[in-house]
Amino acid sequence: MRESIKISLKSTLIATLIATTVGVWALELGVAQVLWPDHPQLMALIMTLIACVVAKFASVNWLKGRQ
Repeated sequence: MRESIKISLKSTLIATLIATTVGVWALELGVAQVLWPDHPQLMALIMTLIACVVAKFASVNWLKGRQ
């Protein structure tokens, strides 16, 4: 039980860091502006949410595989 909580916390931290980086880079590099010129901030938010979900699942699988 305790190990699953530890994996959950670590994977959440990893996913948050990756998603934040994706969102900032999307705005700074202009990727969000290219994908949705009228609403680049909303596009960066959508990209951040997608990156967070993908990174969460990937990091959980990665951390469970390391045990």
